[in-house]
Amino acid sequence: MASGTRANRADKLIEQISTNYNNTLVVQEVGQAVSSVLDIDKLLHLISNVLETRLPFDRGMIMLVNPGRSKLVYACGYGASQELELTLRKAFFHLDNPLSRGPFIKAFREQTPVFVNDIKDMMGDISARSKNLMESLGAESFICVPIVFNGISEGILAVDNHKSRKSLNQSQVNILSAIA
Repeated sequence: MASGTRANRADKLIEQISTNYNNTLVVQEVGQAVSSVLDIDKLLHLISNVLETRLPFDRGMIMLVNPGRSKLVYACGYGASQELELTLRKAFFHLDNPLSRGPFIKAFREQTPVFVNDIKDMMGDISARSKNLMESLGAESFICVPIVFNGISEGILAVDNHKSRKSLNQSQVNILSAIA
């Protein structure tokens, strides 16, 4: 029994070392991209590819503020079907409406991560349009972090595990916040 417990602890330690290594690579690769890629679309796609390759999320997306700073709009992502990506490209979130209060808006406005363990718990607090989008995404939980530059919110980064249903945790919120 004690031998099995040690093996289990060793497996968990190896898993944590692997996670830390991948997190380090993500920060390094994103940092290199930010310092060397000047085209914003290329940069966003490169970051999206790094996230998809290195982090344990089934889907991810980056939404940015539009030029008038009135909406959050889909910029790029990974893991979504073509049909869902079309839906996301048409979706936007009003920043100029004081009644907007969904998790993406909250993360953007308050410059704080939003970690939703169970989407059902928040369905009563969002608009019908946001509910429809959440239902079309089919996610049960997600993490959303603000993208902030020089103290100004510029967008959000959101991830979930739609297919694998792997649980999300606070350390993942922390690494995503560091990236954003």
